[in-house]
Amino acid sequence: MAEKIGGGLNASSSNDGNTYMISPNDSKTHPTIKVRSLYLDPESDVRKSGKTKWNERMGGLIVYSVGKRPGRPMKPGRIFLKVDVEKLWKEGDEGQVHGTLCRQLLGYQPSQISEAGGCLSGFAVINGEFRVNSGTCNTGKVYSDRRSNMGDFERKVVKKAIDMWREGRADGQNIMVSALID
Repeated sequence: MAEKIGGGLNASSSNDGNTYMISPNDSKTHPTIKVRSLYLDPESDVRKSGKTKWNERMGGLIVYSVGKRPGRPMKPGRIFLKVDVEKLWKEGDEGQVHGTLCRQLLGYQPSQISEAGGCLSGFAVINGEFRVNSGTCNTGKVYSDRRSNMGDFERKVVKKAIDMWREGRADGQNIMVSALID
């Protein structure tokens, strides 16, 4: 049976444990997003284990969909991590961290992605601690319950992926959802 994810995104795991689905608030106007893997974007500041200092301040952005916004194609589950993001902030970036990440990766702000029917999620790793609040990303209009925190299930899956990359247990940049769901 599918596990419902509380808070944050309207998401549930698949019965077979190979994907998780992010459901829209209105299934007549927007598709369900199927996430088969989490993928570490090559532009991220994360390197192979031992070269990244995970005790630094990192902002994280997960792109599930850009909606109808043009740009480079991305499969759901792309994770973008940057160190000291607040130093890259520019006038017009939404929030302190995630608007900057969104602009750098996609060329848009989170509200623009949400208005286009897209779906983002934001987090941070601060002093080695995984944090799950983002008022700019986790409160999207189409796929979210409008709370700023990640849901329990998404938090568990994303944290496990981050831990695998941090500890050098991931075989490359791509981690299948089946390896993340207990």
